[in-house]
Amino acid sequence: MERVDRISYKGHEAFGDASSLPLTQYPFTESEILELQDKFLSEGIHTIKVADFAAGRNLVHAFLDSLAAHHEIACLTVSNKLLESYITNIYHELLLHGYIDRFESKNLQEFFIDQFYFDFLWIECTPKLMEQPWFADFQMNLLNFKLERQIPILMISYDSNQ
Repeated sequence: MERVDRISYKGHEAFGDASSLPLTQYPFTESEILELQDKFLSEGIHTIKVADFAAGRNLVHAFLDSLAAHHEIACLTVSNKLLESYITNIYHELLLHGYIDRFESKNLQEFFIDQFYFDFLWIECTPKLMEQPWFADFQMNLLNFKLERQIPILMISYDSNQ
């Protein structure tokens, strides 16, 4: 069963401006909890909008910890706030192995072939990340490798600028 929450982004339906999304915030109703669990457990590109960066991190950690369904977790973030030790920071991996520099991608296809072994990915869609010149290439590779058919990909946007 393929599941993709589709929104428009530069001609690609899977990514985009989440300004029209409802705000996801605590306390959750029973139906909201079930909907969020589905986003964490079902393959596809899923989008949520939260109040701020801290609310997004808290939500992700709460659901990942309570579900305990994923073993290889990754996050694409350009934030300096540290991730838990069991979570791979994709941005750091891309820089470390030379797949990108601060301005462009060099060969992201190789990263997806050689290093992408994750069973859950969340992307912190801050304005700083969205402005990165290599980010569009990263998105295209996600789609080209059809990773949304294999794992949950959670795109988190924020009500306030981060």
